Amino acid sequence: MRIAVDAMGGDYAPDEIVSGCLLALREDPELQVILVGRKEDVERVLAEKAGAELEALRPRIIVHHAEHVVTADDRMRTVLKKKQDNSIVKSVAMVQAGQADACVSAGSTGALVGAAIYIMGRLKGVRRPGVGVPLPSKNGFCFVIDLGSNILCKATHLYQYAEMASIYCERILKVPTPRVGLINVGTERRKGTHKIREANRMLKKSGLNYIGFVEGHDIFVGDCDVAVCDGFVGNVLLKGIEGFSVAIIRSLLGELEQMAGGMGEDRGTEVLKKFREKTDWTAYGGAPLLGVDGVCIVAHGKSKAVAIANAVKTGSICAAQKINSLILEKLA
Repeated sequence: MRIAVDAMGGDYAPDEIVSGCLLALREDPELQVILVGRKEDVERVLAEKAGAELEALRPRIIVHHAEHVVTADDRMRTVLKKKQDNSIVKSVAMVQAGQADACVSAGSTGALVGAAIYIMGRLKGVRRPGVGVPLPSKNGFCFVIDLGSNILCKATHLYQYAEMASIYCERILKVPTPRVGLINVGTERRKGTHKIREANRMLKKSGLNYIGFVEGHDIFVGDCDVAVCDGFVGNVLLKGIEGFSVAIIRSLLGELEQMAGGMGEDRGTEVLKKFREKTDWTAYGGAPLLGVDGVCIVAHGKSKAVAIANAVKTGSICAAQKINSLILEKLA
């Protein structure tokens, strides 16, 4: 499996990006990684991080030079035309050309989504691609889509998000017959905007395991496996969760550390470890951009090595499971 990784995207690039790829290579002997970015920077980090091990891993590493780095302030015209020799565009283009099976980037989400739609194109029948990610819930996780790629959704887009997310949950996350909910301001039939009510009518006829309207708290108490919303709601939800989780986790960990002495050091350490694991977004690594004609994984901008390694793994699994073929078959 060949994964093209944007080595220059993210808050900790290229050091943590390269480290994550090395970690993924150690875990999967069948994996090949194409590091896309400024060659001198990537080679320097490879020499520092891999050390004596580099010679053994080198046959499975390709460094593909890209001169430009995309910033958060760059407009799509700049990304695709003025600075087209950049690590995001080149990573996406390698998938489109068949030189890689999937691409991963922790760089600008807008640039990655735009480049993927422009270069890869949409799957036949897909109106708008969407970014989805599993968020922790009482029963494990809830896959929320869309998280920001499409803020001006129509009812048809929401319907297709539900279809694509259900396939992803079944085949990649191994959830049989996932329960699908449509995020709304209430569960009553007449609540919500026109597009929400129209999407509700479409989903009732879809054949999915659709449970109807859900509210924000239902995501976390385990009442649904897939939660569908437009990109505006999804992005606000995600950013709010990130800020809240940092605050509450720090508070809880402080309390648990004080209690650890009373419950025994081993038991206290075990509790802290399980709590961290349950709330650790790095375990999922990256979010798939569902609906483009290729496998594209959107990693968090704050991703470090473990998150990047898991994003690479997600891309590899999506490609191996032929997720796009399944989506095409379903939407047909």
